[in-house]
Amino acid sequence: MARSKFFNLIESATLERQVEDVYNKGLEIYFPKSPITYPFACDGYLEHTTESGKEIKLLVEYKFDKNLENGIDRAKVILQSIFYLKHFEKNGCVLPNVVLIGDKNECFVLHTNTLIKYLDYDIDWTIAPSNAGDTYLDLCIEISKDDDIVNTYIYDIDENFSFKNVADKVYEYAENVKRYVHITEENIVHIFDTFCKKVLAKGTELSPNDLVGLFIGLITDNVNYYIHPNKKNTLISPYGEVKVKNAGYMSFINHFSRNYTPIEKRKFTEISDRLIEDTNRRNKGEFYTPKLFVDYAHKMIEQYLGADWKERFVVWDNCCGTKNLTKDYNFAELYCSTLEKAELEMSAKYNANAYSFQFDFLNDSLDNIPMGLKNALEQNKPIVFLINPPYATACNQGETSKEGINATMVRNAMVEQGLGGGAENLQHQFMYRIAEIKNKYNLTNVVFALFSKPIYLSGQKSPTSYLNVGGKPYYMAVTFTDNTTKNLGVIKGSDGKDGIDGIGIDDLTIDEEGYLQASAGGMIDYETLEKGIGLIRNS
Repeated sequence: MARSKFFNLIESATLERQVEDVYNKGLEIYFPKSPITYPFACDGYLEHTTESGKEIKLLVEYKFDKNLENGIDRAKVILQSIFYLKHFEKNGCVLPNVVLIGDKNECFVLHTNTLIKYLDYDIDWTIAPSNAGDTYLDLCIEISKDDDIVNTYIYDIDENFSFKNVADKVYEYAENVKRYVHITEENIVHIFDTFCKKVLAKGTELSPNDLVGLFIGLITDNVNYYIHPNKKNTLISPYGEVKVKNAGYMSFINHFSRNYTPIEKRKFTEISDRLIEDTNRRNKGEFYTPKLFVDYAHKMIEQYLGADWKERFVVWDNCCGTKNLTKDYNFAELYCSTLEKAELEMSAKYNANAYSFQFDFLNDSLDNIPMGLKNALEQNKPIVFLINPPYATACNQGETSKEGINATMVRNAMVEQGLGGGAENLQHQFMYRIAEIKNKYNLTNVVFALFSKPIYLSGQKSPTSYLNVGGKPYYMAVTFTDNTTKNLGVIKGSDGKDGIDGIGIDDLTIDEEGYLQASAGGMIDYETLEKGIGLIRNS
């Protein structure tokens, strides 16, 4: 998403007048030919006729660096606006029907129907509106507890802010037509951040997977997610009771749509891995696999095993996440396991014929795997381990400590076998356990297909010495980094065949060191991938 032009303009504001200038430019765009006036010395007022013939009478109040998320601070500004409404009333003018309150950091919109009741209060209406908040603090407290006001959605002025959304809310109130903000692939990351910040109560403890599952469920399921009838700060959900900020929750569900098509819901589930990545990936080393890479991996496997490999082999993805590696394909005998229950719930609609189960591959006993999978191993059926394992170590160079991430039963076994260096990496642990399974069941037809960082298959700590699992091991090694460019190079499998160690995006060029370089962003197609591989093989 492009950086907000509104935010670019207001970010450097140091005075209320500068804040006002930025908002007024936005008003001029979305309410054209509607001059801003200043009756009763208010910060601004405009009248505009909508296409449906409805009249917008908008009162605006600007502040500089107030905390509009704070109930009392917000109420003080609202009371100032109410005082201006009283001036309209006393002078026999038609009252504004919408109020916009804008600050450098936040803004919100109110229908004046929620404020009119306060015009009948017996207070001194002759004082300056700017002094009303400090003069009538008890009234501010009352306003701060008014549900009609508390549930108002507060817009954060940040890189993702769009003044159009604010203008749409003004039109909505004036036309008395309820409009919800539609969640899309483009805005879901920002809205997820809003959910975490404004809906969840402080101290709420959920794993990243459960947190994303809760969010996806809330925006797509109107039945199983609701506020407890007797505890307004408790959300009932399939993940149990979750503590929330009631006002934040109400403003959230009153602002964002919760009705989506099956295709849109599928997209949300696909994006859930990206949300998990944003929440905890840097620490836990989990990776989501874009569909294009998955499709290309399947294409490469066919080159080794034949087009019918999904029918001939048992397939086990033992760190399946939300099934990105398998959900678009049919398998004769597929097993999908993951550590997180929430991932199984989010991906329940995919691979309906598969046996999906919660299983800690690095700690749990093989006695806990499904009977069908155990029988397949005992009967020495051909098997493909198709995985995109986590890559984290206890502390990667240049990163903060991840102590405890790699403390598993498999790591202990590797250390006992003198493989202490390789044991620090989770991917190596997955590979070691697969080798253990091969040896335990005397398997003779094992294929290992994984996405991997190339260093783990070619460096000093390469696990190839203990991965002599027979058959034709297949390595599809994809590197994701935070850099603006990614390298596409060659790595040899144990059978000597070339594979991919990283996929670049967009333009592909050979750099001075012989690597294929690509700028980040955009999509990549099969033709580009083939071109990249060809360049490497010919160089």
